[in-house]
Amino acid sequence: MTTDQLLRKLLSPIVPTIRHGVYSGNEEIYITYTYSRLGAAFGDNTAQAERQLIMLHLWCPDTFDETGLVEQIKSAIAGCEEFTYPDVADTSDITGKRYTFEFERLGGGAP
Repeated sequence: MTTDQLLRKLLSPIVPTIRHGVYSGNEEIYITYTYSRLGAAFGDNTAQAERQLIMLHLWCPDTFDETGLVEQIKSAIAGCEEFTYPDVADTSDITGKRYTFEFERLGGGAP
């Protein structure tokens, strides 16, 4: 399963709108994510696996109580054996509330 498919499977029951890259729709609560792909487990001068560094953002309006969603997202990521436990930061600004989850995909799965 690709990283995109895995994230959508895990998180769409929590927040239905989830997009890779930029979201330009009308939903007030949504998730966006990006990731970097790095070589890992080098041997014979080539990467034998791939490590993915994932940055996922929960976006919501200033008036919304996001506490439950943040915990549900963190639990879903932490409960997936292909992901490391996420670091979570409140990265809100004047445009609204935003929580950033940073974690890795283990095992070099497909993007």
